[in-house]
Amino acid sequence: MFTTPRAAAHLVAPPVRRLDRLVQDVIAGANSELHIGGPFWNRHGCDLLREVLLPAVAERQVAVHFYAHDPSSRAQPLNDLVKDCAQYGRTSLYWWTGANPGIMHAKFVVADRATGYFGSANLTSLGLQEHFEIGMELGSTQASSLVALCTRLREEGFFAQVTKGPGRLPDPPVLVETADGKRRFGQLRSWHTARDGRREADVLCRLSDDAPRPARVRVDESRIRLFPGVNYANVPTNDACAGDGETGWVQLFLSEISGKARSSELCWSGWGVHEYV
Repeated sequence: MFTTPRAAAHLVAPPVRRLDRLVQDVIAGANSELHIGGPFWNRHGCDLLREVLLPAVAERQVAVHFYAHDPSSRAQPLNDLVKDCAQYGRTSLYWWTGANPGIMHAKFVVADRATGYFGSANLTSLGLQEHFEIGMELGSTQASSLVALCTRLREEGFFAQVTKGPGRLPDPPVLVETADGKRRFGQLRSWHTARDGRREADVLCRLSDDAPRPARVRVDESRIRLFPGVNYANVPTNDACAGDGETGWVQLFLSEISGKARSSELCWSGWGVHEYV
């Protein structure tokens, strides 16, 4: 499995598998527990993980254990991700406490002690999508051995569990039907009542497999699927769709039903569709 710079993306084509897809597939396939580790984290990399982590925790009640090196302010994207996951289920964060100059430098994702990813790529947007990186898919023996080692390291004091930490309240997870007919993970920011009385959702969602990061879009309520057991009571509601500056409308074709295209509208301001950066 490989990651290459975008200019060399044509060199990583089926049957070769991209690392970001492997990592997301491992998380999406978890049924009971996940062990996720890495020394470095960034916001867009955590967004890639969040897309599949929140449904795993909220819908399948998967327990998630994070392992990281540095509890400084550079780890804030990870702290936010951990806080998001903890709103919906069992989540643990362990900081490396081993003696210097040793560091927690392993990068891995293990699902159910049965399969996983292990390789050179940090779980950042650069590591998973931009650098030249190499990784491998773990079998059951390798996956269970890695989790057993992490457990022993915790027991012998090389990792310390964080019980409380910084973070923000998450926007609750939803599934969004996008233009290619797929249902993709999104986060519900607010509800809006359109001028014609329809209710619309303001969500963060990647609109295609190749989109580098989520975009902030507005879609009709009929294109949104809520997760059972998730509390949506605190999602704010606004009465009208209004953007900063001159407001316009773009049509997003979402699916074809009975041979007829159906669409929903994206709310955009004079600077274009609101993008999550």
